[in-house]
Amino acid sequence: MHLFATNGKQLSSLFNDRFDVAFSSRLNESEKGRKLRQDLSFLARIVLCVVSVTAHVQAEERNPFLPAGVEDEGWPAVRGVDFDAHSPEIHLADSWPKEGPPVLWVKDLGQGYSAFVAQGNRVYTQAQTLQGQYVYCLDARSGKTLWQYRYDWPYELAGVYPGPRATPTLAKGRVLFAGPSGLVGCLDAGTGRLIWSRNVVEEYQGQGGIGFGYSCSPTVVDDLVFLPVGGPGASMVALNLSDGKTVWASGNEPASYNPAMPIVRNGRQLILGYLENAFVIHVLKSGELLLEHELSHGYDEHSAWPIYREPYLWLAAPFKSGSQLFELPEAWSPQVTLKNIWRSRTLSNDVLSSVLVGDQIYGFDIFDQQSKTQRPSRGKFRCIELMTGEELWEQGSGRPERSNNDTSDELGQAGIIVADGKLILFNERGELILLRANPKQCEILARCKVLTGELTWTPPILHRGCVFVRNQSRAACIYIGEPALLPENQSTLSLSEIPQERYYDWAGQILTVEPEYAFDIPSPA
Repeated sequence: MHLFATNGKQLSSLFNDRFDVAFSSRLNESEKGRKLRQDLSFLARIVLCVVSVTAHVQAEERNPFLPAGVEDEGWPAVRGVDFDAHSPEIHLADSWPKEGPPVLWVKDLGQGYSAFVAQGNRVYTQAQTLQGQYVYCLDARSGKTLWQYRYDWPYELAGVYPGPRATPTLAKGRVLFAGPSGLVGCLDAGTGRLIWSRNVVEEYQGQGGIGFGYSCSPTVVDDLVFLPVGGPGASMVALNLSDGKTVWASGNEPASYNPAMPIVRNGRQLILGYLENAFVIHVLKSGELLLEHELSHGYDEHSAWPIYREPYLWLAAPFKSGSQLFELPEAWSPQVTLKNIWRSRTLSNDVLSSVLVGDQIYGFDIFDQQSKTQRPSRGKFRCIELMTGEELWEQGSGRPERSNNDTSDELGQAGIIVADGKLILFNERGELILLRANPKQCEILARCKVLTGELTWTPPILHRGCVFVRNQSRAACIYIGEPALLPENQSTLSLSEIPQERYYDWAGQILTVEPEYAFDIPSPA
């Protein structure tokens, strides 16, 4: 379409030239033939003009929530463009109406933990029904399904953690996906047509982070797709985006549930893997293993994303192990050692990740060994200093909640977006919460219930003034931009029109003491 907008004259000329060649031999030069040819040529010019104008308008249309000069890259991966949960969008409302922000759509989707990704007027996610696991492409403004691709049978349909875990990734007109069995595939983003697929866990005998299903969302940098697999000689694997063939495989550490993360040190492109018992750093293009730093022994798992600000790397883990800050070296050698800036019991993370804003980290410090499946996890939402680990403020009691539908002042364990000087939280109870990014105090601007009744571990995304959220059965699109920027012809619902389900932890009432399995807790390295 952009071709038409910029080269309408050339295309019109080309069309007419080809028209003349094709038809001149078939139409005699009678007056009737000349008249027909002139009419068809005129009609062709009109069609090309309409297409050209339409395409030009579409090409000029810009995202009103982006500052001038900022490219609209959408939200192409689980943590956004730069893998840090930050969005460049502005013009977000500082407060919401008493009845809550407008709802563009809500729909039954199916089981799974996949977040949305977005580009243009489309959003993508993964889910499963009784028929199988699917990649879905939806219209961002209406929620209408544009296409769906079935890639596998249902996974743990009646289990504790049913459905896909990984989030799709968008790159160069393609959708990359990973299923819990280790099946990885590439689809055409426009049509859902399969381009390639392969099962990396089976091929490389993946170990570690597959016990609860393969969860690593594909990470794409340039023409490479990175996947922590954890097999012998394949701790990290890089595939070719175009055909899925292996470019390199390296390392021997078992994987965990965390995707690969691209970083840069001294201008050098690297890929970081936060694995089961270690974190590793490879040269991005070649796969050369630069660092393998041991963190623990025995069963361990790492689902929360690291935070990187050159040269500092912050890692958080579950099992009440807290977090720590490392400084990466300027040069790499077999004898290189890492400098540990600080280590603290503060700010353990499990299934949902913390964010860095300025010089402060915001996130949920989980007090349970791991996230609970029958109730919201215990803990406190904290703000700490990146360079020292010093706590600046905390919110919450740290006591367990028996129902995720009760009214509570707790922020709770939540996925976080950073945008327009604010933190946008979607917590385990299905609440959407707006905070000011304020290192001095916890400043709650607004909150509302969106999808209650099920524990929600899927992080939200922000795209064109809308937050896209989901739980284990439903998905919703909530408009949180300034009211003046909501299109007049956009149909909306109110939050009161979304059925709010209820859940109660009866087992927790009967078993007054929850069991802790000490033998499952990893030992520090």
